[in-house]
Amino acid sequence: MRSLSDKAGLLIALNLFKYGIGFLLPVYLVRALTQEEYGTYQQLLLIGTTAAGLMSLGLPNSIYYYYNNVTVGKKRALIQQTVAMLLVSATIAALAVFYFSGDIAAVMSNPMLENVLPLYCVYILFFISGSYFIHLLISQDRYSLAVMVEGGEAMVRAAIIVVPLFMGAGFTGLVVSIAAYAVIRLVVYSYIVKSD
Repeated sequence: MRSLSDKAGLLIALNLFKYGIGFLLPVYLVRALTQEEYGTYQQLLLIGTTAAGLMSLGLPNSIYYYYNNVTVGKKRALIQQTVAMLLVSATIAALAVFYFSGDIAAVMSNPMLENVLPLYCVYILFFISGSYFIHLLISQDRYSLAVMVEGGEAMVRAAIIVVPLFMGAGFTGLVVSIAAYAVIRLVVYSYIVKSD
């Protein structure tokens, strides 16, 4: 990429694409799920977003600063320490949601949550653990790869949500596929980082 404007333009175009998917996906879900299931899905998103926002501890964003301010020999250690701290905080978040799933369901007045939150904890664990990756690619000035990965991830995430419902797997199948997506996402990210 030649200029900062080109890089910013690419990231803005990617975000517009992701927002488009984010706009169309609920339109499908409202029709594919019952009102109770859709409400539960929205509550899962709320719980997952809150857990990720709190328990990522700003570590992914810190890569922007530290990656280019440490010596070449310390960059690998920075990545390993960031991943380790994210894994610890993700484990704490997943265990807390798992342990308090009954209480969370009661507070949100949704007994259906108690059944699916233990499955959703897998998503929380692996999603938070992999939240560093795009920040790392941008810090390494690999904007094209970052855009391809994030754009591909948005399409895969949409497919992971739509396909199980289309095939009749039901709401629990949807939650299982979301958890599987987070596991696969972290494995792919780890493979790319390790191969560098």
